[in-house]
Amino acid sequence: MKVRFIHHLSLLGGVALVLAGHMSARAEIVGDFEAHRPGVTDDRSSTNAFLGSRGKGWLHNWIFGHEGAEADGSGVVKEENPLEGHGGKYVQVTTTAGPEKASVTLYRCYEEYDDVSPELPRTIRFFFRLDSELVNFDPDNSINFSEDRKLRPVGGAWWISAMGGHGVGDPIPGRNQEALIWSFYSGRDGVNFSGDGFVRTGMALEPGVSYQFEVTVDPTRKRWRATISNGKETVASVSPENPADPWLNFRDQAPARLLENPAGYLLFSTALVPGNTLKYSFTGLTISPPPEELP
Repeated sequence: MKVRFIHHLSLLGGVALVLAGHMSARAEIVGDFEAHRPGVTDDRSSTNAFLGSRGKGWLHNWIFGHEGAEADGSGVVKEENPLEGHGGKYVQVTTTAGPEKASVTLYRCYEEYDDVSPELPRTIRFFFRLDSELVNFDPDNSINFSEDRKLRPVGGAWWISAMGGHGVGDPIPGRNQEALIWSFYSGRDGVNFSGDGFVRTGMALEPGVSYQFEVTVDPTRKRWRATISNGKETVASVSPENPADPWLNFRDQAPARLLENPAGYLLFSTALVPGNTLKYSFTGLTISPPPEELP
């Protein structure tokens, strides 16, 4: 930021202006992998590498979690063929199921860092691209992004999902309504999970398309809102109770549940049928205070 000083401005006034400029800069927790060293598979030299290290708001490095026999996950940092709209380094993740259904989750936990905190309103942004063709992407496959106060495959706060299906005319009741469409989840009091809690965005999940996600979280009122852009159009969350309201409810409405842990887990998860493999890329992850005061 440039500060121009008028000739009769006092020294004290100039110092005040400079301090104001520094104070206006907001803290940000970053995960765009720009510090990752070329040729290194598992780089722990920086918080902004992969798998990374603790510090600058991150409680630990990136970690893979698996459910299901022989399930596996791995990631490699790349620069060629970057995600459209971002243009920098990214991690390409490969998730594989063994002989049974599997869930593979890449997660990282963040904590209070300057004016960013899991206890305060915050905005989370990231880019995502599916690098696999949608082969065998049936109703038991899904891609999920979420946040929770403890580790589990889908989050207690916000949850974004794209589920598999057989397309239009799917004989499974209700399933085709969600097939290959990005959906947001809105919770209800006394209901831990219900399939009708998903709110469809109308935007399809397509291989090779870069999506930019922006999620604003309001933990004080247990609500969240989000937008998804594919570079051509943007869709926004809509409350199932009020079409004019962009806010959705946390998946888990129990206050005690949300206060179990002073840190937040960000989870990138795939659910896979036996023998299936999914590749995806993501980058540009930032966690920061909301750009404006929440209504």
